[in-house]
Order: sequence, then structure tokens, then C-alpha cells
Amino acid sequence: MAATDNMASAASSSNWRNTRNSHNTDSNNTIITSTSISTSTHIQNPVDPNASLPLCHQSASKRPLPPKVYDAYYSPEQVQTQLDAGYILRGVLRINPKNRTDAYVSLDESPSEKCLHNYPQLQGYDVGSGDDIYICGEPSRNRAISGDTVAIKILSNSNAKGIYRTNRLANDRRIDQLKERRRNRLDRMAAAASNLPSNQSGNSQSLSDTSYSTNDSKEPIAEDKKVYGVVIAIISHNSDRSFTGNISAMAPTSALKNHFAFVGSLGTSVVWFKPVNTALPYMIIPKDGAPEDFHKKRFCTVRMDRWGIRDPFPSAVFVKDLGERGTIDIETHIILEENGVCTDPFTPSALRCLPSSPWEVPIRELERRTDLRKSCIFTIDPPTARDLDDAVSCTRLPNGNMLVGVHIADVSFFVRPNTSLDIQARQRATTTYLVQRAYPMLPSMLCEDLCSLNPGVDRLAFSVMWEMDPATATVKSTWFGRTVINSACKLAYDDAQHVIDGNHLSDSIPCYGFSSGKAVPASHSRKTQIEASIIWFYKLSKIMRQRRFDNGALSLNSVKLSFELDEAGEPIDCWPYAIKDSNRLIEEFMLLANMSVAARIEATFPDASLLRRHSPPLSRRLIDVCKQLEASGVHLSPGSSGELQESLSKVTDPEVRFTIEEMLTGPMQRALYFSTHSIKDKAGYRHYALNVPLYTHFTSPIRRYADIIVHRTLEASLGLFGNHVVGDHPLLPQYYSPFFPKTPPESSLTASAKVVQSLLIPKSRTIAEIAHQCNLRKDAAKKAQDASSKLYLVHYLMSMSKRLVTPDVISLGVVTKVTQEKIIVTLPTFGIEGTLYMDRLADRKNQVLSIDARDWKLRLWTVEAASVTLVWEAGAPKHKKQTLKESAPNSVADLSGKLSALVIDDNGHGSVHFGHKQTSERITQRIQIFSKVTVSVLATKSPPDLSVRLIRGSKALVLDKEVSGALSMIVDFGLLKEHGVEKIFLLEAGPLDTGATKGVFYFTLPHVQKMRIIAEQVKAGLQGASDVAKEYSLQLVPRRTLLCERVLEEEGVLGDITLGEYHMDFIPLEDDVLSLELPATFKELYLDGDFSSIQYTARALMRLQGLFGFFPRIVGKGDFSQILADSLTRMRLELMSTGLSGGNANNALAISSTFDSVVIIDRAVDLTTPLLTQLTYEGLISETFGIIDGSVTLGSNASANTTQSGASGSGPDAHSTAKRKRITLNNSDSIYRIVRGMNFSAVGNMLSKISRQLQDSYESRHKAKTVQEIRSFVGKLGGLQSEHQSLKIHVSLAETVLKRTQSDDFSAILDIEQTLVGGGDLNQEQLAYFNRLFSLADLQAPVPGVGGELKGQVPSTSIPNSIHKVLRLLCLYSLWRGSHFKQKTYEAWYEEIIAGFGYHHSITIDNLGKVGLLSPPSSTKPAAPSAQQRLTSANTTGDSSTAGLLNCIVPSTKPRNPVHTNQLSFLRKTLNLVVSDVRENDPDDISFVYSGYAPISIRLLQCLVRDPAVYTTGSSSRYAALLRPLGDSKSRPAQRDGQNMGGVKSGWGGWDDVLSELPGETVDVVQSPSDRDTDAAIADEMVKRLGEKAPATLVVFLGGCTFTEIAALRLLSQQHNHRYIAATTQIINGNSFLDPLIQKLP
Repeated sequence: MAATDNMASAASSSNWRNTRNSHNTDSNNTIITSTSISTSTHIQNPVDPNASLPLCHQSASKRPLPPKVYDAYYSPEQVQTQLDAGYILRGVLRINPKNRTDAYVSLDESPSEKCLHNYPQLQGYDVGSGDDIYICGEPSRNRAISGDTVAIKILSNSNAKGIYRTNRLANDRRIDQLKERRRNRLDRMAAAASNLPSNQSGNSQSLSDTSYSTNDSKEPIAEDKKVYGVVIAIISHNSDRSFTGNISAMAPTSALKNHFAFVGSLGTSVVWFKPVNTALPYMIIPKDGAPEDFHKKRFCTVRMDRWGIRDPFPSAVFVKDLGERGTIDIETHIILEENGVCTDPFTPSALRCLPSSPWEVPIRELERRTDLRKSCIFTIDPPTARDLDDAVSCTRLPNGNMLVGVHIADVSFFVRPNTSLDIQARQRATTTYLVQRAYPMLPSMLCEDLCSLNPGVDRLAFSVMWEMDPATATVKSTWFGRTVINSACKLAYDDAQHVIDGNHLSDSIPCYGFSSGKAVPASHSRKTQIEASIIWFYKLSKIMRQRRFDNGALSLNSVKLSFELDEAGEPIDCWPYAIKDSNRLIEEFMLLANMSVAARIEATFPDASLLRRHSPPLSRRLIDVCKQLEASGVHLSPGSSGELQESLSKVTDPEVRFTIEEMLTGPMQRALYFSTHSIKDKAGYRHYALNVPLYTHFTSPIRRYADIIVHRTLEASLGLFGNHVVGDHPLLPQYYSPFFPKTPPESSLTASAKVVQSLLIPKSRTIAEIAHQCNLRKDAAKKAQDASSKLYLVHYLMSMSKRLVTPDVISLGVVTKVTQEKIIVTLPTFGIEGTLYMDRLADRKNQVLSIDARDWKLRLWTVEAASVTLVWEAGAPKHKKQTLKESAPNSVADLSGKLSALVIDDNGHGSVHFGHKQTSERITQRIQIFSKVTVSVLATKSPPDLSVRLIRGSKALVLDKEVSGALSMIVDFGLLKEHGVEKIFLLEAGPLDTGATKGVFYFTLPHVQKMRIIAEQVKAGLQGASDVAKEYSLQLVPRRTLLCERVLEEEGVLGDITLGEYHMDFIPLEDDVLSLELPATFKELYLDGDFSSIQYTARALMRLQGLFGFFPRIVGKGDFSQILADSLTRMRLELMSTGLSGGNANNALAISSTFDSVVIIDRAVDLTTPLLTQLTYEGLISETFGIIDGSVTLGSNASANTTQSGASGSGPDAHSTAKRKRITLNNSDSIYRIVRGMNFSAVGNMLSKISRQLQDSYESRHKAKTVQEIRSFVGKLGGLQSEHQSLKIHVSLAETVLKRTQSDDFSAILDIEQTLVGGGDLNQEQLAYFNRLFSLADLQAPVPGVGGELKGQVPSTSIPNSIHKVLRLLCLYSLWRGSHFKQKTYEAWYEEIIAGFGYHHSITIDNLGKVGLLSPPSSTKPAAPSAQQRLTSANTTGDSSTAGLLNCIVPSTKPRNPVHTNQLSFLRKTLNLVVSDVRENDPDDISFVYSGYAPISIRLLQCLVRDPAVYTTGSSSRYAALLRPLGDSKSRPAQRDGQNMGGVKSGWGGWDDVLSELPGETVDVVQSPSDRDTDAAIADEMVKRLGEKAPATLVVFLGGCTFTEIAALRLLSQQHNHRYIAATTQIINGNSFLDPLIQKLP
């Protein structure tokens, strides 16, 4: 909906007086003819603007006066006389900043009949027509500057031609000369390229075809039909004429060239001021009035003083020094000064207009206004907003319609007409919002308190209410009134969006009701009512928005950047502000309120209303844009706004759509305030973008003065006609609803004409002046806001460049214009525009950034229509040093090599590779409008500016999101950039737009569905109309499969893709945690029969053995543990049999001195642990937020994501609209390293302790006396600040987790879990909670008070992701209380799950049964197949994913069920799983991770290392059996003295009864150092000896590992003085463990 000012075309200047008739110098002559202008009269101001500068000239007796440069101004009396007679017009001047000799005047009001009679060329001109009066040359502008309200006289056609010849013709000739030189250079380049003489060049494009003619007879006046004018007086100035710039003692070159005599007469008595604004002239400052130490790098503020008719330059007075440019503070000062933003505090007289504090609504106002305090009214604003000037309400009426209200703060009650506060508010006219702060229009007492509709307080308001049909969102009746409201709550856009997405409002949002004359905390029903209102608002707004665009509205969106600042105010993050449905919801009803109020005030006061209009776009410029787009294949209809919008809706590419919208803003005119008295034809009232006849601004009186005027006018209308219908107005409903609120008797009385007159603006001319002031200040505020955003973007990009390989930030650019001199590109990411100049591309002047290590130079370019053909020449490649993360595994080098081999040129005609032998190479590239090119953005601080460079040799990387996080942990993005990766995509279904990049590099898991997505994207890329021929490469992680190849072959793209595989192996999450990060491993193994993960794990373990030597012993439990162990043995035997030597082969043949053994735990052995709620700090963060790839992603408020995020274990809610921030969680964070493994009950005390220690460290600075002590403290300061920031993060996280742990829901679940694993029966309260989870009524309970069409659309009361919660508890119940599981109960719960969550979950329950998590009572289903059966099935079905495993040694055991109730009861006692006296704060047993329950998986490890914690007093026989000599195969338990514990020395001996109760095979393999047979006893003794010296045991979890198990291993490492390293297929929690087994809807 944005509209912009039209920009004038470039022009030159000269004196227009030479072409005019002689002037009448009689001061009494006030009659102006069309050919004569009086120049002798003066504006009667205290400082005569026509007087010459006294410092510029010596005494008249010594030297004659210099000639006049400008004509004298008309006097005010003459101006008024000539305006009345229609000989002159008034309007606002604007100067072309790119060529300050060109200026235009927009008329204040439509030309009168007298004016049209005097100047027939003005026929058809109207306010806002876009055909402004053209002021050609500086003398014609007569010392006026942009924003001045001027009086102008229209020139005859003959005078206009003379002015053009004098001014513009010379400039056009200069342009022709430049084009001629460029054409000659192009000819020479073409000749050199083809080795031909210049006149025989093969260049087919001649610039003479497109150049301007140099013929003196050129007459553009007849062609463009501009109306020329001259300024004869300045009626009012734009501002106080303060400007910023720098001072120099040297006169500018232009002054020396054009006014040499004048400059010489000044001598050295002056200095020269150069404004930042290029539309302003140089100014002269007396040398004694300037600071002595001035220099050109320092900037200052001056105020323009006087400008005489004989002075080419104005004088100025020095105001203040700003300092050197480059910092945010100085640049912000310049922005404020340049745009005239008032930063002064309000004067005492204005503050005296404010009421005393504390303030309450006067009784008088309560009696006069409609009381809506009991209504459910609430605000929706940005989260940081403090000036809440609008609120909304929505209620269902008895007749089925909706009563919808918009309630706006009644600022006009406090800002009364003609008071000091009113005058100062009018001068400011608007609040100016910069990135770091706002400069308000009103005092903060009004903005943030008395006029802000804060929740729970009485506030005065203007209300507009409508009775609306809920089905069509049409207005049946409208009500206007002055009201008193009490807002129920303050919502952010994110809160409303949360409800729209189907969730509930957070309990942390305060909510109020109104009872007994005051606000009280609201009940749950009020919050439910607000949620229902939001849903209705959303439904109505969607209908209204669709109808608005159906009726011809136009929306042109632009990028609005948001920034995150650090404590020093520097930007640390930047992102485009996202517009959500909640934003659009408010927008629709604010638009409706503005249109309704506009109709009301215009109906009451048709000649005295302040409205807002938007004129149609400049037709010629719009047609030019449409022709330009047509040449590129995009058809736009330049007709109505609706036709433009319809054309835009057909553009599906988001970058191209954004680019077109940016191109269309050029022809668009600004929306302007105006007085209805100024425009005679009501057709000029229309708003083009909204396509409505009447519009105004009513909804933001806190920040816009125009809204205050509208409020006063509406108040006057209500005083005359009350709340009822006003006359027979076509835009106002004639029906008055009986459901509208009752108006107090006093308010309904018609006000006297005197009261109305005091409320209205007394003169229509004053309304026009206010409109002019509001327009000027609004434009200035917009410019200041844009400049501030650009300033912070520059600083952000510069901070980014320090962290990147190149000093530039790489981005996508879309070409918007192609000429012989330049290529203009738009960057949708940042909403900025850049220019690539052909000359600089050819001269290598910082315009080409080479990613592929080559030196590129533009040799030739040819322009045809809307495209340009570039011929590039590349020199020999430069050798660039590649950098890798030091901690990255060796497999990263494989990726580096593959990226190096994939350097693809970004054009369709050739490619460039690293290490190319040629010294040069030529490539042709064609660029046209909408071509997507890769550019880099280079930021400079002084002045803040952005430039772009063209990038060559780049590629796109498409990542499977399931491996992207893992890849980011081992490969730095700087490395990818060095290898030509200029942008990265996530693999998703749908089209892939890689722009101009030729190389597309896929990196994904070998899944069939992903192959189909890639195939579709490849086919679309190959069949597309792009000029760039794409080249595709696919790397499968961790291996290439025949099935994927078969899918690609069936899709017909196998021959178009280069296939490869990438072995990512173990990723070091920490120094004691390795992970393959393979998703859904447990499901693949136990449900799908896909054993690929075993092969990946075996390969990764073989890589470790190649690095550190073979594992002396392999022990484990579970069928798949046996398969993995056999695979490792087989692979090592194969390696030994090949006779390889050197490197990894030698290590694989040698015994390891790093690891004593590897322990393999099959997840099926311990299904309980991942189902339980983790109670360590790290585990609860995983449960709450979801730790993905060693980090969590949070919104601006950590608690915002609590309910949604962790439930699935997959990170923050995808629908969260808060700005997201990624926090890395690893041991580099000293605080996290301490608290990560602690039971959460102990975390609070530890954080408090750390806080006190940190405070003491800060306080130590006061004790530093000597220089050495001070230096020591300064050296520690950086670490203290880092630790302080970390503490803030963890306090926030801990508070959020604490809220969850204190909830009744959490306590109930934890109580049930501990009862089940403890072997107890659920009590009545626990059973009631358990049953409530399955209650269909609870899952879909309707919100009270909501019915009709809304029923079923309001979010259910079930908590998010409750299916995970239900299934976790149900599986635990089945495992631990399966023998008590009654068939009837099972069937009832089964039916409730199907009814509450969907029929597709019957598959989910079946899946859980197949993997042994949920077994029905008395089940007749066959037992879960063993690994042997799965392998046999895979062999018969020909599953390629298990082809490499069919030769491994498979245990010949019978199929057996997973562990069940009886076995778990035995294990609970035997392994001491439940510990009653657990020490959570100072743990001495691993059971602290679940506050009394020890994970079976870790207890098994303790069995292997003979930890006494696994022995109970009742197992004396076991204890005695284990007290045998070390030489036996069954050794005794070690004492926990930290010296003789740790490491697997003797295998599973003594634990046969425990192992028999666990599912799957028992693994205990001693690996021999060679392939010969070795005596078992000797081997055992060798392993034992080495094991005593080995520092680490590798514990491998097949199917996933939890953070609690890792915390338990770390405790054992401390107790045993021995390192345990966890290696897993994936880090899981209960939700991510079950999620792959849960059936999803297609």
C-alpha cells in the first residue's frame, strides 16, 4: 500500500531572466501580465531576503555593485492580490537531489477559473495530478529550497523555450558527449576483442541508435508538454533552515568556475559550508563565526541566514560542531538535523497544559461519555510498544451478527486547540521512529500513560462500532461516540498469532475484568472470550481483505528491517520484519475505521475536513515501466490499481514480485493530507492504492497530529448530529442498529454552534496549512527512519564482514534496469538497490569479486533492448589457502575436496575450475531484467553507504534439514564461501530458485521421497526458461544406495546428476560425546527392517579404529549389538586379509592404547529410560525447548516457546512469530559446563552461587591499587563480561524450565512415572489423571460462550503435542504394569486415542506394538521378529540397504519378546534401579538423573566395571561369586576408591541371570592382534593388562542416547577416575524417540 513521490528527471540550470521581457521597476506596479514580472518589491520580513550580503562587497563608493543574480520577491500584499486575480499560484517546491537545477512545484489547490483563463496551458491540471509545474534552472527557483511554500508565475511557451535553450540544452550536449565517448570506447573494445580495426568491429550495437541528438533545433517543450514557471516569492519556509555538512576554507570548483568575480571579492574572510543534502547550495560563513579548528572531516550544523538578489550563494551562521562521521551517534545527529526532527524537550508552557498526576477520568466525562468499561476490549501491538493508541472489541449479537469496535485514545481531550501544547504538537506533527529510539510528538506523560490504552486502567476514547454480518463481513450500521474504556489485556502480535494458529494465550499475560467500578484480575472465561474475539477478528479480516483486493486495492510491499542491538547500541542481528495474519487483522479494521470516520466528517463538513488522498501514478513513468517489463516477458496493465494488483498476483517468484513492486514505486505518488476546501472536484479525494473515494487518518492520534484534527472534527460532528446517521450520505449506512451502546442523555443533545465553531479549525486555509505541515513532517520522518535503518544496516554488515572470509556480504540481486552505462540490481534480502557500472567492471575498479580464485575482467558488452551481453576474460587462477576447523574430523576434507571440484561458473556458456592450466579464458554472459545475479554488499561508514560488486564462479548448496545442523558443526561457512558456495537452501518440496548460479549441489540422506523432490527440481531447472544452464551434483549421506539411483532413473534425471556419497561419521558434540545424528534409527531397525544405520555405525567405528587402533574387547547386549560387533570383526578381518600397509591400515591392525573396550547397548534393552521425563538441567532444556545439534533456538522471550517447543523435541514452534535467537550449548560455556548434568533441583542454588562469585569478582576492582593489579583486573574483564552474559541466558532458561516443573501437569506426570518404575499401583488420583488424558471431552472441549460457526474453530483445551505425552505414559504403563493391563481398559484407551487424535493413530498403536513398546493384554500377536528374521526378510525382498550386511555373522537365536513387567520387576531389585535416598544436590549414584531411578543401560555398564552400586544386600550369593581371583573369568567387584575402578576388564561374568532377563544377544568378543588363533587365556590376560592402562571406554548406543545417560556416564567418569565416551546414532528425548513411530497425516 506504499506510495512514493515521483522523482524529477535530470536537468541543468541557467539564468532565465535573459529570455524575459524588460521588467517594470515601479514599486507601485501590482498588475502582472503574462509577459512582465515586477521585481522591485520585497517581502517585508525582519531580515530582508532581497538584501545582499554585507560581507560580500566593499563600499559602493569604492566598487560598483555586482549585477543581480536573482529577481526581487513580491511583497505579501502583491502575492495575495495576484493570487486572488489568478495570475499566480501557490504550491510546495521540491528540488531534484540528483540535479539541483531541476525543481517542481506541486500546487496547493486546484487552479481557479480566473487562473485557467489567464493560463490555458493549465487546463486539466489539478492537485495531485502529477503534472507539477516545472522550474528550470536556479534563477527560476529564485533562492527557494525544497519544502518551501512558494508563489509562482506561469511562463509562456516562448519564454519556456528560451529557458530550455539557455539551461537544459547545454546539459543535453554534455550527455551526448559522454555517450559518444562511451560508444567510441565500446568500438575499440570490440575491435580489440576480435583483432579488427575499429571501423571493422563486429559490434552490432551502435550507441547512436539510443543516444540523444545534438541538433540545436531540438524542442522538447512540444514533446513533453511541461508547464514552466518561475518563483516570485517565498510564502513560508519549510523549517528553521538548519542544515548539516562540513566546512572548508577552499571555495568549491563550481563557484570558481561560474562566479569567479564574486568569490574573488570575498577573499579569505569567509569559509565555505558544503551541505550533506545535495539539493542545497554551498553557503558562506564569516571566518570569525566558524570554529578555529574546523576541517573537512568534521561535520557541523549551520542555519541559513540571508540570500540577497546579488549573491550567488546564501550566508549561514554556525550553530554547533557534531564531530567526525563514522559513529552511530554522529550519523544519527546528522539524520535528525537534516530532516528537521525536533529533539528539544517540551517547553514549560506546554507541560503546564498537562493535567496533574495521578490523573483519573473526571466524573463529568463519565457522565457525558458512553461507558464501555465492562466490554471485552483489548490491544494488539508490537511487543515493545508503549504508546497504545488503538484497541478492539468483538461481540456476538442476539441476531447472529457481530458487534465490532475500534477504540482510539482521545488525545484531543488533553491537547486543546491553540494551547502551547497544541502549537508544539503541530510543529512536530508526527513521532519520528529511529532504530534505537523514538522522538515523540507529545510528552511522555500523554504518550505512555494518560493516552495510552494500558490494561486495567480507565481511559478516554473515541470509538467506532459496526454491526457486521459474520458471513460476509459487510457493515450493516455504524456508530460513533466518545467513550470510557478499560482494556482487558495488552497483547503482542505474536500472542494474537499464537491464538490464530490454534493455541491458547499464555497464562503469563495479565488479564483484567471490570467490577464494582474498578479493574480486577479476570477469570479464565475473560481470556477465553478474548481468544474467541481474536478468532472472529481473523475470520472477518480475511473476508474484508479479500473483498478489498477484489474491489481494486493495490498493495506494494517493501522490506522493513528489524535490528537487535547489544548493550553498547551496536547492531548484532538483522532480519526483515515479518507481516503475519495478526498484523493484517489489525490493519483491516484500522482501515475500516479511517474510511468510516472520513465519510462521517466529510458528510458533516464538506468544505472543512482534513482527509488523505493518493493520486494515480505518473502515467508516463508507469507506461515506461510497463514497456520495460513487457520486454522481459512480464505483462502489467497500467490501468487502475485493481488491474495492477491482478497483474502482480500472477507473478509467483517472490524475488521477481518484490523487484516489480520496487520498480512500480517509482511512478507512484505520495499519499498526502489535504483540505476538502482545496480541491473542487471530489474525484481528487480518491485514494488510489486503497481504491476508495474517501480516506483519512483517525487511528493514531498519539503519533500523528492530523489524527488530532480529525478527532476534533468528529467531535464537532457528534455535537451537531449525535451518534446517529448523518443525512443521506452514500458511504454511510442509513440503518441505526438497536444493539449499539446507549448514549448518555447529555451527550445526545445537539451542541451549540458556538461550541462546534470552537472545536473546528476556523479557516479552511488553516486546514490546508496544517495539511502541508503534516505532509512535510511525515515525509521528513520517513526519510529519517529510512536513513537510520540504512545506518544500522551498514554497521551490521561491517560487523559481519569481520567474521567472513571476504569483506563483503554475499546476497542475491535481481536486475531491474539495463543501460549502456550500468546495471541496476535490487537486493530483496535487505530492500536496497545497487548499481554496477560497466566502466568499472571493465577496469576492475572494485566491481568484481571472484569466488573461484580468478581475476575477472569485462572485455566487451552489448546492449539490446532490455538485456546486455557481457564478455568476460579470466586470468590465471589465484591460489587461496583453505581453512578448516581444527576440531573437525578428517571426513571434512572429503567435503572440501568435493566442493573444490564443483566450482561452476554462473552463466550458461562455460565453466571455470580450480587449477585450470590456461592463463586466460573468455566466457559470455547474458543479463536481462529479472535475471538473478550474485552480488556482494560492501559497507562504508563515512558516510554510511552500501555498494555492490558482481560475483563470479559461485554455486548453490541445497541441504537436507536433517543433516544441515550436523554439517554446520563441522564445516565453517567461510570454508564453503571459499569454495564458491554463495547461498544455501534447505531441501523442501516445490520449485528451487537458485538465480544466476549455475552449480546446484545437493547434500541429503538417501530417502526415496527426497529423491523425488530433487528429481522434480532438476527437471524444472532443466526445462526452465533461464539463460543459465544448470549443473547438478548429488551427495548422499552417509552412503549411496541402489534404491535412490533407481528412483532418479525412473524420474528421468539420473543422467543429469553427478552422484556421489559423503561419509560424515561421528560428529564431536563434546569431547566425551560423539553422534552420527541419524534420525529415526530405532524405527528403522525395529519397524522398517532397515539396517543401514548399523553399517554406518560400523564404518564410523572402523574409522576410529583406524585412528587409534582396534578395540581390545567388544561387549554389548541386544540383537543389533551382536550384529554390530560381528560387522566390526568381519571388517577388521577383511582389512587384515588385504595386507594393506601404512596409515589407517597399520592402526587397524594394532591394539589400541586409547580405548580399553567398546560397550554396545541396543536401545531395545532399555526402553524405559527415553520414555521418562529427564530431570537434569540439560535434559529438561531438551524436553522443554529441544536441543538440536548442540543448540536451542528461542524467541525474544524464552517462555514464549515453552509449551510448543520441547514437546516434540524438535526446537521452537515453527509458527512462533517472535524473533528467533540461536543459543549454543556446549562446554565452551563455563556455566553450562557446570550445571548441564546437575539435577534441576540443584541448579538454582548453583546459579546463585555463580552470581555471587561474579559479583565479588566485579567488586575486586575497588581493591586494585597498583598498576599491576589494575592491569590484572582489566585482563579478566572480558571473561567476566562473557560469564555475565552466560549467566543471564541460563537464569532465563532456568526460570522458563522452572515454570514448567511447577505446573500441576508436570507434577502429575512425574508422580505417575515414579510410581510405575517403583513397582507401585496407581492411586485413584493418578488413575483419574491418566483417564483424563484419554477423555474425548477434554481433548475437544468447546470454549465457553462460543457457539455457532465458531464452534470447533477455537483451540481445544488439550495441551500441544499431547499425543506424545499420552503415548509416553501408556508405553511406560505397558512395560511396567503390563500384567495388570486389563483388556477392557486397553480397548477403552485405544478407542479414546482414535477418537481424540484421529483414526490414523491406529497405525501408531500398531507400530508401538511391533517394536515392543506397547503390548496389548493377552496378546495373540506374534512376537517381535529377531535380527535373524529381519535379515532373512531383507535378503528375500532384495532390500539394497542391507546388502552389505548379509555376509555378517548373525546369531542363531529364537525370536524373543522385548522386556516386560516381570523381568523389569526382577531387574529393579537385582540392579538396584530405584534408590530411595538419592542425593540430588551432591550425587553419589547415577539415579540422581531421574531423582531416584537409575537407567538400565548405565547400570549394565556398572555391571561390567564391577561398580558396587549395582549390588544389593539381598544378593549375597552373587557378591560371593564375584569375589574370585582376578585370573578367573569372573572377577570381584572393585572398591570405589578411584584407583582400581573403571574399564571393562573381565566381561559379563557373574551376571548371567540379569542378562537372561534382557532381550537380545549377549556380546563379549576379545579381538586378537593378528589373524592367527590365540589362546583365550593369554588374550584375556593381554586385554586385562592393557585395559588397566587404557584411559577410556567407548559406550555405543544403537537407537539413540538421552542427556540423562550422558550425565550418568560423566558421574561415573568422576567416581571411577576413568573416561567414558558416549557414541550414539542420535541424541534423543521421549518425544523425538516416539515421533518417528507416530503416524502422520499425509
